[in-house]
Amino acid sequence: MEIKGKKVIVIGLGQSGLDAAEFAHRKGAHVFVTEAERAPLLEGRAQVLRKAGIEVELGGHRKGLFEKADWAVISPGISPQKEIFREASRALGDHLISEIELAYRFCPAQIIAITGTNGKSSVTSWTAAIFTKLGHPAVACGNLGNTFIGEISKLDASMKVVIEVSSFQLETIREFRPFIGVLLNITPDHFNWHTDWDDYVRAKTRLFMNQTNGDYAILNCKDRSSSLIAPKVSSKVLYFNCGEVFNPNWDAVLAITDIYGIDRRLAEAVLEKLPALPHRLEVVSTQDGLVYIDDSKATNPDSLTWALERQRKKVILLAGGRAKGTDFGFLKPLLEKKVKHLVLFGEARSEMKESWAGAAAMSVVETLEEAVDTARANANEGDIILLSPACASFDQFKSYKHRGDVFKAYAQKRSPLKVSRTAV
Repeated sequence: MEIKGKKVIVIGLGQSGLDAAEFAHRKGAHVFVTEAERAPLLEGRAQVLRKAGIEVELGGHRKGLFEKADWAVISPGISPQKEIFREASRALGDHLISEIELAYRFCPAQIIAITGTNGKSSVTSWTAAIFTKLGHPAVACGNLGNTFIGEISKLDASMKVVIEVSSFQLETIREFRPFIGVLLNITPDHFNWHTDWDDYVRAKTRLFMNQTNGDYAILNCKDRSSSLIAPKVSSKVLYFNCGEVFNPNWDAVLAITDIYGIDRRLAEAVLEKLPALPHRLEVVSTQDGLVYIDDSKATNPDSLTWALERQRKKVILLAGGRAKGTDFGFLKPLLEKKVKHLVLFGEARSEMKESWAGAAAMSVVETLEEAVDTARANANEGDIILLSPACASFDQFKSYKHRGDVFKAYAQKRSPLKVSRTAV
């Protein structure tokens, strides 16, 4: 792909847009960045780009934006239902791409790409950690916070790049082809972005569309969608989560390392020493005999299911936020078994209240701070207060990380005790 001297439009000024714009500029492209919103963070990023000689517009998209454009790189946060997406697609066709597609065109390293509704970040981070610990240079990137395009300058042919990829990013890949593609699971999520279930599944399975028989597809033995996908995949299909498996995420990691001939005992020894990732069943405080667990990364009902199934006794559950068009009702039997008190907050609190009526004692509040205070007021010594929201964070917070950090601050407000992490 040659972009020197080409006109490249970057749509959206999130982290991937910022990194894509800077990369294309360094490669000699004429870059223009367009962002619909205005906010202090965006103003700061725009100032950085303008100082580098990149033109940026905030607060809307000008008319004729794609006239004479050669390429457009679109933010994963902009769905195909948005007019700017449709306009770019009409004007540029296959030259409308995602940041991971742009990075792929310039990537010298072997690619391992991991997608799925739940568990992506953990499997991505743990896989790269095992490679690194055992002497195989590797970089973890993607939706972890450091973008694929932002890591390109650090990569060479001797390395492996392990990428967490979302259905949003896969929507606009064209040639992206991982040596190993991993689909952890597909459960209902993001119906505020995708049109329906079939559209969501289609986007996830695009991960394998460019693979050949020299590549690998790793699928979940117990995931129904995987059984439908397998016959359509051109690469070598391997399975994980077969038989009795306590942690399917670990099993997925081991399936990847098996391909490289890494001794399972060595890989498992590394896994056992790895901490939980922040905001993923992370013990963040102990106070007055209570244990506070931050699982803010649980942004859908299936993530909450995972969290509750791993609790050995009943918990006080903090749930809520912005719903994503998924059903909450199926969780009620599990809540009856695993929860002693429900504290619901955020935009989805009324919907959750209706879906879970009678599952456990229940309190309904507006904010996360009120939720923590209510949980404390209803807790006894030895209780676990679990934040596992089953919703997006954007009603009250910038991200699930922001939500988790706020919860941690509230939990530690009167606690001088050292924070510990437990890998799950």
